[in-house]
Amino acid sequence: MDDKIFEQRLKQLKDSYERIPPVSSPQTIMEHIQKHEKKKERKTWFHLPYVASFIGVLLLGAIFGMPFLQQLSLNGESNLSARSQQKNDEVELKADDGKTVNQLAESKVMEAPSYQLSDEKYNEAVRDLSMIYDQLAANLRNKLVTEEIDHYSFVKEAQKKLNGFKTNVKNESKSEEQFIQLWDEHRTFIIQKMETPDIEYAELQQDAKAEDGQMQDYTESSLQSLINKQNELLPAYQERWRNVQSEITSINDMNAFLKQLNDVQSSSSKGIQEFKLFAVGSGYEFYDEGEGMVGLRIDFKRMQKIFNPYIGPAFRQRLKMLSEKKIAVDGTLNVTFEQLGDYIVELEKTILADPSSPGANMLYEQYKQALGYYLLGIDNKSIFDSRGTLKKEVKQNYRMFLKAHGDTKSYNAVKKHYEMLERFDFKNVDEVTKAKIDYPVLLTGDTAANESAKIEEALYPLPEELQMI
Repeated sequence: MDDKIFEQRLKQLKDSYERIPPVSSPQTIMEHIQKHEKKKERKTWFHLPYVASFIGVLLLGAIFGMPFLQQLSLNGESNLSARSQQKNDEVELKADDGKTVNQLAESKVMEAPSYQLSDEKYNEAVRDLSMIYDQLAANLRNKLVTEEIDHYSFVKEAQKKLNGFKTNVKNESKSEEQFIQLWDEHRTFIIQKMETPDIEYAELQQDAKAEDGQMQDYTESSLQSLINKQNELLPAYQERWRNVQSEITSINDMNAFLKQLNDVQSSSSKGIQEFKLFAVGSGYEFYDEGEGMVGLRIDFKRMQKIFNPYIGPAFRQRLKMLSEKKIAVDGTLNVTFEQLGDYIVELEKTILADPSSPGANMLYEQYKQALGYYLLGIDNKSIFDSRGTLKKEVKQNYRMFLKAHGDTKSYNAVKKHYEMLERFDFKNVDEVTKAKIDYPVLLTGDTAANESAKIEEALYPLPEELQMI
């Protein structure tokens, strides 16, 4: 690539980024995608969505990628055409020598030199792919207001993909066309992994509607990937939220305030307005955390509303369980012990329906919290009365659970805990207070998570971080 042309591309890239607004509402994202994105025909060999053009980094595709691909395509087509014509001519000339056309063609293939990717094309492809990664990484750091992003699993995956291209593309490219395909595959993967959840959410919503349920597996896989990214990035979003909460002067009506925060069309102070556009667009919601505090969590109810028509029954059930209301607020249960027992069984069945899925891990954490509340109680809802004896209604509910749910894995955990209480005459003695919960193994393909579940010690009362779901 000529140095002058390369410098012009860099300048175009820089100018494009400077024109990008720092935050956009979900509506703006969708409008921009619909206006500017040129949909590509999906390839059966790769099931990742092409990135929306609006974030600017996709201008990389136009500024760096397209001329690169066009150059390779033209050269490849020209060389292939020339080789094909030469081969046909030679076969035709030698056909009178007594050999069949097939024999001549086969010998020609055996004599053909193997494809060699030139250093110039290799270096240009690596440089352009690295530039795409670097610009996406810079965008992620800017959005999260942090320099520390290398620990995120999706960033590691993108880095691994980039390094894999650098190391393997020369050996894996058996033709010009395969080289182009590999470059485009790696570019698409890196973009999908490194884009922020607000962009990924809007893209997936558009793709799901366009496919109208025709690519259910693709939608579910992409949606689970988004949930994993949302879950991993939640602490970073919460940190940004803590930094702008100083703009809140007072909260007279919590419900009205939450409605205002979750409505991107409703105006707020500058810092809060900018953050809520980013957070709500990324698929999070503000909620009442208790004691006058506003928290941030993944908005699974909104996800259900948008994606339920395009996913299967099992995935819909998983989203339903993840979107259940908190069962505890301010250390107080929102449900009866009977309802909590039923909820535990429903969670178990949902997890066991697909125990190896990434989403099962999130449900399993929810399951352990609920089982902990059920067996050990919670700050403002002790399972013992004022005399330190197990409450009659709790004892009765444990018996009902054991009678009704003998075919569940939760049965053994409840049975073991009940028998331990029985040994100490249902009194709140030290041995009971320091009891361990024997969490059942529900996951497959995640030994670490299951092993930690077996040995985890849940003391009464539960640690503060387990007080909310």
